[in-house]
Amino acid sequence: MTEEKRSNLPWILAGCGVLLLLSCFLSTAAAGGFLYFKQKQEQEARAQAAQREFVEQERLAQAPQPGGDGPSLPGYVGTPSVTVFATVTSVGGTPLGVRNGTPCIFQVEYPVRSGGSGDRWCHTIARCGGVTLYGGASNGFFPCTFSQSPATVRGTDAETTSGDQDGSFTIDTDARTLHIQDDATGEHGAFTVDAAITRAM
Repeated sequence: MTEEKRSNLPWILAGCGVLLLLSCFLSTAAAGGFLYFKQKQEQEARAQAAQREFVEQERLAQAPQPGGDGPSLPGYVGTPSVTVFATVTSVGGTPLGVRNGTPCIFQVEYPVRSGGSGDRWCHTIARCGGVTLYGGASNGFFPCTFSQSPATVRGTDAETTSGDQDGSFTIDTDARTLHIQDDATGEHGAFTVDAAITRAM
């Protein structure tokens, strides 16, 4: 081997090493990008599947039951109602199964209050991810502004379970905001859930 060939050998080996490292880097980056987009697609698919599941659950829950004369919950026959769709944006505390991105689907009804006054309050059983966070068959009532056309609900139940046997609930479909919270005496303990309303109909 000539002296000139010996002097070029380190450069040739260095060039091969650089090419090898560059090839490994590009392969790793491509694999990482593929995995990222695959995981993102899977997350979106799961979110869409969950949304469809909750919509179907809500439809079945509100459908007339065999032998009955109205929806199963809340159960006010012929009462005006608005269906609310929202997505959780913030969670404090640990309401089981509720996290950022969890869909919330529930109806707000506008029944006549008992007692013969003819006054109306809103009533709801608010669920996020299938978990009931506010209201029930005998609670979940709050003063409100209500309209079906356009679909509008604005109102607040300011007290938590220690004060009136259910959590605190604030909804404003115009501002697209939903806030639910409770204290340590509630079913889920102390928590706060905020959600962005995506649709009301």
